[in-house]
Amino acid sequence: MWWEFARAARFALLGTLLSFPISLALVVGPLAAPANASATDALLLTNQLRSAIGSPTVPADPRLTQAALNHANYSSANGVGGHFETAGLPYYTGYSARDRLIATGWTTSFVSEVATGGSELGGVQQLW
Repeated sequence: MWWEFARAARFALLGTLLSFPISLALVVGPLAAPANASATDALLLTNQLRSAIGSPTVPADPRLTQAALNHANYSSANGVGGHFETAGLPYYTGYSARDRLIATGWTTSFVSEVATGGSELGGVQQLW
């Protein structure tokens, strides 16, 4: 049912944060930034994992969060998943992850994204 998709989509943002800093994924939509407790928990876990392997921790960025939420809203409203959006559909904010980040004010020449989902943080972590 739609609520199962929404629940899985909400936790897809967790997978995004595991490939932070520049990646996008699904969340339940439509939502508004700021990040919810699950996203905060995911970032905390991400930074714990990064620290454990000697990588620097990463801060949350409201532009990245907004771009991810925008794409999540698009994906949820249209019943789709994936990396690209189709102009003209509800919640369209840009064809690619880079387009969607630029729309939030982020300036970059390269963007990489990972879209994944699960029903809880531990399950998403195991995908990595």
